[in-house]
Amino acid sequence: MIGALDLAASGLARGLAVAALAAGGCAAPDAAPRPVDAAAGADRLLARSLADPELARFLAAHGLAPGNPWTLDALAAAAIHYDADIALARARWRSAAAAEAAAGRRRAPDLLPELAWDPRPEDPGESPLSMGVAVAFPVAGGAARAARRAEARAEAEALAFDTM
Repeated sequence: MIGALDLAASGLARGLAVAALAAGGCAAPDAAPRPVDAAAGADRLLARSLADPELARFLAAHGLAPGNPWTLDALAAAAIHYDADIALARARWRSAAAAEAAAGRRRAPDLLPELAWDPRPEDPGESPLSMGVAVAFPVAGGAARAARRAEARAEAEALAFDTM
């Protein structure tokens, strides 16, 4: 076990092995797809209204006002506000913007548990099982992080055009 701290003879070995295995389970799981709730989707569609306060805020942000009678520009903006494809494009853009923020971060070190089995230990009273812990420090230059950040920024900018 080159580069690992050999802790086979102590109770600390068991504690570190358990901690290392538990830390390995701390990775964020992939998001499972949520089941489609048709009834809730239908309710959301039926609840859409030109009197919606969120729509009024959207129109005000774009220099329009809901009114009676509605102008063609205000109705077109309302259609854009409720368009599912544009909502999806906005969600993708927000995701890409978050990925851009994360692209420049340094990776955290990895804690790797190591186990070894020696069928003939040097000391007859010694356990043939040896446990250890290795710490791996990822080495990536600033140029690699800058390239990841530039790639993520380009993707976010490209997705921003889908929301216009």
